[in-house]
Amino acid sequence: MPLTDEQLSLLHDHFKESFTLIRDRERQRDRLFLWLLLLYAVLIIEIQYPANAQGALGTVTIAGNTIDLQLIPLFLLLDASWVFLAAFVLKYCQVATAVDRQYPYLHALEERISASLKDEDLYRREGRAYLTSYPRLLSWAWLCYTLVFPSALILATGYLYVVEAVALRYSPFSKAFDGLFAMGIVITVILYRYLQGGHPGPGANDEGGEELTTESKASAEGSQLQNGGGMSYLDEVASVISRELHESPSDATPPALLRLYAVLLLSKGDQVNADDVHNAWAAWMQETQPENVLIRPYRELDASTQGADDPFVEAIRLASRSLNRS
Repeated sequence: MPLTDEQLSLLHDHFKESFTLIRDRERQRDRLFLWLLLLYAVLIIEIQYPANAQGALGTVTIAGNTIDLQLIPLFLLLDASWVFLAAFVLKYCQVATAVDRQYPYLHALEERISASLKDEDLYRREGRAYLTSYPRLLSWAWLCYTLVFPSALILATGYLYVVEAVALRYSPFSKAFDGLFAMGIVITVILYRYLQGGHPGPGANDEGGEELTTESKASAEGSQLQNGGGMSYLDEVASVISRELHESPSDATPPALLRLYAVLLLSKGDQVNADDVHNAWAAWMQETQPENVLIRPYRELDASTQGADDPFVEAIRLASRSLNRS
């Protein structure tokens, strides 16, 4: 389903904004990773060499008042270190997950724009072009970030807490307090890297569960209007598909077409294919624009036009899996 020049321009602008957002989050993620290394180094010194850590402390001046840090009990500084470490681990995992989730969306935008440009090799910088002949060094870096480093964080956290609990003569309350945050770090890393399954929440995102996005609201409101103010079971399924499409309001799929995609989901689930999606679109187009030249069998379309259905296939499959998990 080719885009008009105006739609293509809007999609291109949206792609640039999305790419900028990802780059900003990647820089934030990298800074957080360096802070994590620093905090673990501080924690190692405080637990393995408490006397040296106490002696390394000096004085700080706050609002004209001089505070001698050596007078602060070391267990309080250790408690604070665990709290800061847990907070930074959580934020790092949030930002890293946000980056991971945005790239498939960016690739889908590239697919949509490339299909409209009728050139399979254009507009593929972050998707096909980047992944082609992928260097071994980058594969190794990916393995480190996805397996080695998370595993090291879990092992280091467990080891440091065991040493603290066994070797340091701090109060049981302080050790229990630190244990809660150590457990929180381990759970955060496990959920981030090893248990990444999602849930079909009401538009919740990585950054703290915000409300429905503008796109989802527009789609849901459109469905309600088409249905006289109430949502049928087809509209509910269609709204899940709409969320998976991540469309801007100006390029939102019409509610009537989303209902046909909902029928495909209910009948074929994640086995739906591009041929099915095109047939549904053709049935909808027959009613809205019967003279459209693309109302013909899927096999007769050129490759770039066929590729325009791929984002919808993927959205229906993702929606089906989300609904099955709920």
